[in-house]
Amino acid sequence: MNEPDELRELASLHAALSSVTRLRILRMLAVRPMCVNAITERLGISQPSVSQHLGILRGAGLVSSCREGCRVHYRIDTDNLPAIREALLHLPCGRADDDETP
Repeated sequence: MNEPDELRELASLHAALSSVTRLRILRMLAVRPMCVNAITERLGISQPSVSQHLGILRGAGLVSSCREGCRVHYRIDTDNLPAIREALLHLPCGRADDDETP
């Protein structure tokens, strides 16, 4: 993977972690897997809002989903945790004056 891709992934990860609601969802999922309805009830926000937040977290590789009967349960994606930890600890090396366009 080249440097601009690494920076985009890092930006996506940080954007996913920049919401208090998403951090609350991650904190709940760290305890146990939950379905959208349970998260909606606990947070007191709309189901579409919870689904949107979960989509962002899933896109950043922080959560995964598993269908169990008619419900989809979300959990912390432990397979991605080592890569996420590494991304958070080490910014990709590069020249600080590089002018990259998104």
